[in-house]
This record gives sequence, C-alpha cells and structure tokens, in this order.
Amino acid sequence: MKASFAQAEQFCSNTFSSNSPFWHICTPGKLTEILCETIEDYKFCVTLIAIAASYAKVKVVTFEIMSNHIHVLLAGCTREDCLRFFDFYKAKLHRYYLSTGRYKNLDGFTTDPIPLPTLESVRREIVYIARNGFLVSDKYLPYSYPWGAGALFFNPMANITDAQSFNARPFREKQSMCHGRIPDLPDSILVKNGMILPQSFCCIKLGEALSSWMTMICLQSCSIYAESNSTTANQLCFRKGINWK
Repeated sequence: MKASFAQAEQFCSNTFSSNSPFWHICTPGKLTEILCETIEDYKFCVTLIAIAASYAKVKVVTFEIMSNHIHVLLAGCTREDCLRFFDFYKAKLHRYYLSTGRYKNLDGFTTDPIPLPTLESVRREIVYIARNGFLVSDKYLPYSYPWGAGALFFNPMANITDAQSFNARPFREKQSMCHGRIPDLPDSILVKNGMILPQSFCCIKLGEALSSWMTMICLQSCSIYAESNSTTANQLCFRKGINWK
C-alpha cells in the first residue's frame, strides 16, 4: 500500500532527526585561486573528499567541486568534526599542488560550517549544491555534472558501473591516485578512470530519504530548463518551494 503524503513526510522527518546534525561546508570562491585547472585536478579533489571523510569519520550526503570552491553536505557529526574534515582536505590539497610543481595561495580557502537545523533547510541545500554545476557552465546539467554527487539522486542508472574496488587496485595506482600515503578505505570504495566514485562514499539513499517529491521535481525541473535559461530554472524552482540564498 502506497504511503500517504503525510506518512512520507513523517518518514523524512524521522530520518532527519535520527541523522542530525547536518552541516553545509562551503568555501568563498571569490577569495580563492583557481583550484582545478585540469581534469586531473578535478579527479583528485573528488577523491580527496572520500579520503577526508574517512579520516574525519563523517558522512557525506552530497558535494560539488567547482573550479574555485567546494560545497559539501555532512551528516551526523559535530562542528569540530566538520573542521577536522576540512582542515585535512585543505592540507592534502596544498601538498597535492606542491607535488605537481605548483604553488597556490590557499589563505582564502576557508570555511565556517553552516548548521542546517530543519528538514527543509537540508532539502534546500541538496538542490542548491546540485545546481552549482550548470550555473557556471552551459555544458552541464545537474544530472550530467561529473565532479559531484548531484547526478546520483533519483537516478536508477547511477550504480551501473564497471568500477573496481580501490583496495583491489595495484599499489602504484593507488599511490598515484592519492598523491601520497595510501589511506585505509573499506572494500566498498570504488574507483574508475583514476578517481574514487561518489556513489561509493556518498550517502545518496540518506539524501533521497530526506527528500520529498518537491526536491525531486526541483532537481528535474532545473535539468529541463537550465540548458535554455538558468533564470527560468531559478524561477520555476522558486515556485516549487525552494528559496535560494
């Protein structure tokens, strides 16, 4: 028997309560140098999300890597855990650039974790993070941007992949992928084309369990309209109930 809207909302509310607190980690792009200049940079920044999450023992619901900033939604952790995750990420990112013969000033690459105290605030951030990919480039839609987890939500094709376990890969390949010491990761972590795949470390099912038909419609509506007019997409999603920052 199909659950009523009220029952579905109660399930979402219970899921939110049992996995709180939630946090949005974001960095100020205008104060940071270009972080990702090459495809390899993007791949490493995605891989590093998984490594930092394992190090800090936090749950990643979703994230997006942009050319000069990042967005990450974490669950079930404290503010100190968020900062531990971010400090590790920043330190490893700095070492990565040095290992590739580059120096980047990361003084502006900072964060002040934003608490998400309500179910609606988490839903809003899931969509907000997903829309970043197509806002900066007309080449992408939320369901096609490759450097994040937005394309995985409500996507039955997301887990169809010929990826292999990180732990099953040769030592040198893992070392090259991590640009340093090889972390202790579970066998469930998957890699493909030199990158750890978001579907193997993001809590997509948790994000979907927090979401309502409204969130799904907004994600799909953004995808449909973004290619022709991002303003139209913003207006449509606003009418559906998502208030952007």
